[in-house]
Parts: sequence; structure tokens; C-alpha cells
Amino acid sequence: MWSRRLLVLLALGCGLVAFVIVATGSLVAGLFAGLLILATVLVVVRNRAAQDPSRRRLLGLVGGVGLAAVAGGAALGSVARRLSRPDPRPTLERMAGDVGAEYLELVTRAYHPDRLGDIQLLVTPYSSSNYPQESTSLTPNDPRTSHAVTWMYGERVPIVVWSPGVIDPQDHDERVTLADLAPTTAGLIGFQDFRAADGVALPGIASGTPPTVVVTLVIDGGGWNVLTRWPDAWPNLKRLMGEGATYRNAISGSFPAVTASTHATIGTGAFPRTHGITGHNVRRDGGPVKAWGGPGNVDPSFLLEPTLADRWTEQTQDRAWVGEIGYQVWHVGMLGRGGRPMGRVPVGVYWDEDGGGGWKPPPPGR
Repeated sequence: MWSRRLLVLLALGCGLVAFVIVATGSLVAGLFAGLLILATVLVVVRNRAAQDPSRRRLLGLVGGVGLAAVAGGAALGSVARRLSRPDPRPTLERMAGDVGAEYLELVTRAYHPDRLGDIQLLVTPYSSSNYPQESTSLTPNDPRTSHAVTWMYGERVPIVVWSPGVIDPQDHDERVTLADLAPTTAGLIGFQDFRAADGVALPGIASGTPPTVVVTLVIDGGGWNVLTRWPDAWPNLKRLMGEGATYRNAISGSFPAVTASTHATIGTGAFPRTHGITGHNVRRDGGPVKAWGGPGNVDPSFLLEPTLADRWTEQTQDRAWVGEIGYQVWHVGMLGRGGRPMGRVPVGVYWDEDGGGGWKPPPPGR
């Protein structure tokens, strides 16, 4: 027969095992190991005492002591692990210092406490965490690494403003961002009251007679990292650069530079910290949701800042016509809600990728 003292020591040993494992590793693993050992001990003791019913009360007491020991050991192990853990602040500050102020500014421009996820990955240069097909190679200058990274080789994009007879050919190397496009367009169309939260009009673009039509064309993912990889694949863009105002040192302006975020920056003149579209997925009601809804069901209601199109249709009392043709609903940030131009829903046409293809408008009322 097993003595009472030995049984109690075995039960307490279960708690000690849980304490050690939790203090040095995982809380779940500690609880599981402690309970497994306790169960093994109880099975052995129960089999030994099957012919002695008087010991069942003792076994029940020992079982209770064992459960309490496991729970207490795991809790104390968790406390011990937390108290012995080094202060992470020096490491975080060192890592932030290694990243550099310029790059951290791109990160903070996208920080919105109610929308952004808990973790933001700043991957090493020439690697990507955006799509699996972009992470198949770490070769320097691989164009598949040009998307959704904070580093300048992925942030840098060309901006060209072209209007023959209105804008003289010119070349600029000033640091500008995509947030500067909305106030630049506002100046061209004579909307002097437009004030962007973060952007300013591009240098060298003088306001004149408002044009009849303004077209904003975006090559998604077409930054300098891709263009220099295939220098002969964009002759039309080169021609426009030679005839218009070219801004060679432009950047997206925030991180992550994904479509949903940057197109909203183009449309509003604000960074994600203001317009609220911090990624393709944003936080809402405690969980992630698609920032612009799903294909065929576009929803611009998450946008916190009105776009230039929104404000221009309001300014003109819905006499201005605004619209957008975009591959995905992610691009709707350039248009926003669009007001009610000519008393109608603004035109938004997107490729129905999940529905078998074809250009289709959103449902009525969207």
C-alpha cells in the first residue's frame, strides 16, 4: 500500500512539474504535462486500492490536492516567467533605431489605433509577407519583393502630370508623396477651398483654366523597382515623362503600401492614420473585415476622410461627374462615395474576378 505522505508528495510533484514547465516554456504545455502526470498517478493508485474502499476518500483528497497543485504551480510558473523576463523596451528601441526615423515615419503614418492590427511586420529588405508568390526568392531587386515593404526600393514611384500646352516639361527630384495628388488635382480644377490632411500641391504645377476632364491613372505595383527591371517595357510612360512634369523622387508615403491604403491616400490627400484604411483588412468590432467589402459588393463606408471626388461633387452641387474603373474593389479609395453626380450614383466599374470575369458595376445604391 502507498503511504499517505507519498501520495501527497506525488500530487505536489505534479504541481512542481507544471511550475517548471510554465516558468521555462508554455503555459498550455505546463498545464497539460501536470494534468497528465496527475492522471497517471491517480490511475496507478486507484488500481492498487481497488480492493480497499476505505482509501477512496483519501484518493479523492489527494486528487484535489493534485489539481490545486497543478493549477497553482502553473500560475506561479507564469508569474515567475513574467518577472524574470528581461525588459523588452531597450531591444525594441534598438530595433527602431536600426530601422531609422525615415522608415518609422512611414509606419506611424499608417497607425490608427482602432483600425490597425496588433502586429505589423517589417520584413528584411528583398523579402515580402504580402503574398506567397512574392516570397519565393530573396534575390536582390526581385520585382516580386516590390509590394508592401517599407524600404525605399519599394516605396519609390514615379509621378507624372501631363497636360500639353498647360504644363511645361520639367523634371523634379523633391521628395513628394501620393498624398500630394489630391491637392494638385484640386488646384488644376479650380477647387481652391480643398484642404488635404497630409498632402500639398506638387511643386511646379500652376493653376490655370480648369480642364474639362482630369484622368488619374495608376499602375498598381509599378514602382521604380519594377520599371528599372524592364526598362523597355513602358515606352508610353517614358514619352509622358518627357512631355510633362516628372517627379522622380516620389514615394507612396506610408507603410504598408498596399492597394487599399495607398489608393485611399491618392483619393483623399491623407495617410491611413487619418483616412482609416490601414490595409486590405481592417479591425472592426474586435475582428478583421475587408476594408472595401467583397467583389460585387463594394462598401466605401469604412473610409473616414472624404475624397476629392466626394468634396468636389458637393462643391459643385452634384453637377460634376466622377467615376472610376478599377481592377479590384480595393481601388475604390480613389473615388470614395462620389456624391450623386448629375443626381445619379457615381460610376464604379470593377473586374468580377470571383464571378467569372467581366467588368461589372456594384449593386444599385452602392
